[in-house]
Amino acid sequence: MQTPGTYISAVGHVGLIGWLLLGWGLSADPLEFETISVTTVSSEEFENLTSAARTPLPSDAPPDAPVQPEVNETPPPAPADETPAPVPPPPTPVDPPSDEAPPPAPPPPAPETQVTDAAPTDPTPPAPPIRPGSASQ
Repeated sequence: MQTPGTYISAVGHVGLIGWLLLGWGLSADPLEFETISVTTVSSEEFENLTSAARTPLPSDAPPDAPVQPEVNETPPPAPADETPAPVPPPPTPVDPPSDEAPPPAPPPPAPETQVTDAAPTDPTPPAPPIRPGSASQ
């Protein structure tokens, strides 16, 4: 396996491994990142912060009565007398198809052939292949 690709691959791999072993590729500075300041909160401060979000505790006082909607006592107007649309007569029944299959279609006519008394001409044979080294130059 002494092909140019083998030599190129071997040189590339040896160069890469040597570069990593000697540490030339490992001297990069770390990336910068943002930090956020965090403070601790006591349980009392947390209680004060979250007290507004809580639902009120149930009390012994009776709840307020809901507001009753206004009801209109006048009845709606009576609908106008409408005559129903006339019912169309039912469609006439269709005779069911018979159980017999239709006759098969006739076969297509055969194409007309042309008949001549002359014999067909023979095609010319292909040229023999030329082999390398056998051609005189």
